[in-house]
Amino acid sequence: MKRRLLFLVTEDWYFWSHRISIAVAARQAGFDVTVATRVHEHRERIEEKGVAVVPLSLRRSSCNVLGELRAIIELTRVYRRVRPGVVHHVGMKPVIYGSIAALFAGRPAVVNAISGFGHVADDAGKGRLVKAVVWRFYRLAFALAPRLRVIVQNPENLDVLLNELALAREKAVLIRGVGADLQRFAHRPEPQGVPVLMTAGRLLWNKGSSELVEAAAFLREHGQENRVVIVGAPDTESPKAIPQEVLRQWEREGKAEWWGHRDDMENVLAQTNVVVLHTTYGEGVPKILIESAAVGRAAIATDVPGCREIITHGDNGLLVPPGDLEALKVAIETLVGDDILRRRMGQRAREIAEAEFSESESVARTLSVYDELLPEATTASPDSVQLNGKTHGPGR
Repeated sequence: MKRRLLFLVTEDWYFWSHRISIAVAARQAGFDVTVATRVHEHRERIEEKGVAVVPLSLRRSSCNVLGELRAIIELTRVYRRVRPGVVHHVGMKPVIYGSIAALFAGRPAVVNAISGFGHVADDAGKGRLVKAVVWRFYRLAFALAPRLRVIVQNPENLDVLLNELALAREKAVLIRGVGADLQRFAHRPEPQGVPVLMTAGRLLWNKGSSELVEAAAFLREHGQENRVVIVGAPDTESPKAIPQEVLRQWEREGKAEWWGHRDDMENVLAQTNVVVLHTTYGEGVPKILIESAAVGRAAIATDVPGCREIITHGDNGLLVPPGDLEALKVAIETLVGDDILRRRMGQRAREIAEAEFSESESVARTLSVYDELLPEATTASPDSVQLNGKTHGPGR
């Protein structure tokens, strides 16, 4: 008898980029899989993978009380209709609202995935009040599910779960990011020509694109050639989104090339010399840093949770203090100016990706979480997950 797995993710593009491999592996392990999400452009691709799609009106940025109550009612109806054995919530609103909906829909097993706490964990100024409110809702969500696992991606966030949110240790799971497909993101030689500095992700001011543009422009003015490439789309759900007009202006001024959203990041990375993520945002383990490591690229990132989980300063990249523009300039100047150092770091990055950040291991560990919560039946062994037509297992 097949079991039912329901993902709750606010955006279909995020499910496609960060969770589709888990969904496919779960189907191969005997689950009927559904995702409830806001539908943009990825519904057909998701359904082609055998995953049912339930469109939602849930919005990440909405704070209207009546609208939020309607969202919880909508989710409850979806849960009652799908009748999942396990629900996998990804992100803050899905964790909180989904946990409430699960309470009123037969109490399925609950997996809450928190990719990063972002600025919610900020204790400064108004952030302290926001943190207190969000922490209260997280504790409520965790208390509602009798069968619960909470997945985080780095040790700092695990400490938050255990010490600040008082989650029992046996309910906390550390899985270090979604991993990279090591065949798709194979090691590639660096391109020739003017060194390319690339940043990718949601285009938010606090993700550091503007600092990269400024630092690179300064270095060009002082004689060091470089190109800046920005990959991604403005996150219109966030008040911190970089407007398209700003991106176009950088292009007109010759400060950066905006390549927009790309589904072929392996090809983008093949055209890149150094990946830069000058974020001040509390990350899980950034997917771009995992993928760039797999391709064999040195990276520059800020010394914040998540980034330092994959980058060791001086080994496979450079870490700089968040918000420190001068340190960013020095790091770029160092890696752009030293081909041997950059390539040595890139080789170490690939070795680390192979040893610690494979997609197959992340998927297998997630399937094992489902098995822990649903012991009454068996799934295919996590040691033999099928991805891209090939058999993979943890650590392979």
